[in-house]
Amino acid sequence: MAQPKVEGTVSITENDQRHEARYEWDDDIVTIYIGEFGPYTTHSGGLLPETVARMYLREFLDGRLGEEDES
Repeated sequence: MAQPKVEGTVSITENDQRHEARYEWDDDIVTIYIGEFGPYTTHSGGLLPETVARMYLREFLDGRLGEEDES
C-alpha cells in the first residue's frame, strides 16, 4: 500500500531571525521549498521527512545548498 503524502514546515531560529522551509513527502521523496528557492528534492533514506527538511534548511543557511543543487 502506498504511503499517504505528508506536508509540513520546519524552522530554525538563528541570531533572533526565524527561517522556515515547507516540505512534502511522497513515496520516499522529500521536496523542500525555502522561501522563493526550491524545489530541492532528495530521498528520505529512512529518515523522517521533517528531519530531512531541517537538514536541508541548515545546509541552505550554511551556504552548502545552492541553486545548482535544484532539481
